[in-house]
Amino acid sequence: MNRQLITYCTAALFVFAAPSLCQSAASDVVGTWMNEDETAKISVYACGEEYCGKFVWMKNPVVDKKNPDPDLRDRAMTGVEVMTGFAYNGAEWTGGSFYLARRGKPAKASWKLLAPDQLELTVKVMGSRRSQWTRTK
Repeated sequence: MNRQLITYCTAALFVFAAPSLCQSAASDVVGTWMNEDETAKISVYACGEEYCGKFVWMKNPVVDKKNPDPDLRDRAMTGVEVMTGFAYNGAEWTGGSFYLARRGKPAKASWKLLAPDQLELTVKVMGSRRSQWTRTK
């Protein structure tokens, strides 16, 4: 009887505790990430209650030539905050925007951790485009 009770208690512990062990903490996304084609690194950090990101390295640096503000069209994108307003909902970071220099405007975006060192970014521009990033230094 005692052995059966221990088995049931152990099973209950896993049923109720396992989901919380698998969930990410909001700050788990903080760090430096390499994009899928290995042409840019973005640093993700807390900005108030939300999360933001900026380019910290680009294989082929680009300027913001399509920016609607003529004064910003010559700025290099390295160091520019391109991800803003991402809020953690317990499963993913949503409600953010990703500035697309090639278009000169932001797009709605979200991200989620697939593994501790793997992030999936979804950018919504004429449908959804997903890419996977890898944590780096």
